[in-house]
Amino acid sequence: MPGDTCIGHFLVEEAERAKEVLEQVHIRVVNINDVVIQKLRQDVPGQLGLFCRRLANAGVNILTQYSDHANQLIVVVDDYEKAKQVSVAWMQEWW
Repeated sequence: MPGDTCIGHFLVEEAERAKEVLEQVHIRVVNINDVVIQKLRQDVPGQLGLFCRRLANAGVNILTQYSDHANQLIVVVDDYEKAKQVSVAWMQEWW
């Protein structure tokens, strides 16, 4: 029935513990994903596009992306290991 389902994304340090707590209050957890937490240079235009292009070139698809309250990009991807390699290379180049 429309309106009976919603999807929420929660960024937590202890995923299994968060799942337990949510399920205690009858919130069903569908999936737990590792995420890439990426720092971007706020003083350099085009950083988001450049980083996304690097993921695409590595054959990584972005499933969801958002930012946290510390100006970091949070990325849920279909291939975490490849994305992590892209992230490490990015940090070596830009930071």
